Amino acid sequence: MATWNNNDREESKPTWLNKIQRRLCIRTVRGWEIPLMGSLFGNGATGYAATNGIPTQGAVFTEVIVTLPNDPSTAGVAAAAYTARSGNTGSSYGGWGQGVTSGEDLPNYAPYFSCPFSGDSATAGGPASAGVTHANLTYNSTSGIQYGVNKYGVSSLGGLTGVTAYIKVVVNDANFTNTQTIGLSGTYNGFNLYTGPVDLNDATKVPAAVFNTFFGATSTDDKVSAYRYDNIGVLVVGGQTASGNMTVSLKAQDFLSGASGASAFTTFTLQFDRNRTNTVWASTTTC
Repeated sequence: MATWNNNDREESKPTWLNKIQRRLCIRTVRGWEIPLMGSLFGNGATGYAATNGIPTQGAVFTEVIVTLPNDPSTAGVAAAAYTARSGNTGSSYGGWGQGVTSGEDLPNYAPYFSCPFSGDSATAGGPASAGVTHANLTYNSTSGIQYGVNKYGVSSLGGLTGVTAYIKVVVNDANFTNTQTIGLSGTYNGFNLYTGPVDLNDATKVPAAVFNTFFGATSTDDKVSAYRYDNIGVLVVGGQTASGNMTVSLKAQDFLSGASGASAFTTFTLQFDRNRTNTVWASTTTC
């Protein structure tokens, strides 16, 4: 509970959410919110909301599932851990970051990366400043791939030398009706970032076991509406590239009514510093 709402990390999201709920969970000035259960969007599908009492497709009802005071300081000064993110340029909401309403395009709140979080590596960053480590890593020696997430649903940023690695990427935005794009910020040889239902469900690009571990069921729809895929991705580091330490930057861009809106960046370090010939990694292993 101590970490709920104190930053945008995936680790700060309520732990009881299922994987689809986690990818749709946002932090606003009210607390942690998810699409209203019972609505179509509650299962990851395009949602419905009401304008002057009339249901319209495109907007999304949300519910607050964890709320904490924005100013918990007895001195009347906002504690640094709870200071809301800025990024909105609206005159009425400047400095408040997210909130107000999640079902509208205006004001346009900036997207943000919850995973990987900026400044993280296998040995630095993370909620305990101890890094996002090699733990919870699955190595499949038959297919030559490595992937994994910790108990908070966050990818390890450390792994085996010379093994193709899959890194979970999540972007959130209080404006659910905005569309988003995610990409590499810069040129990285041997890297691919896959997003969208076509690439994420292409087993030649992202193995089904990887997608299922990261985001849940691999189905692309609930037979009513297509699931949202524009806020998630999988960063693939080719085995020939997976060696030593590499600093990587990603960019997310949201689009407001078809026009470019706000952007977000994250910079993190991947560390491939373990020998895959060690006995413990000789076969498919989870540890």
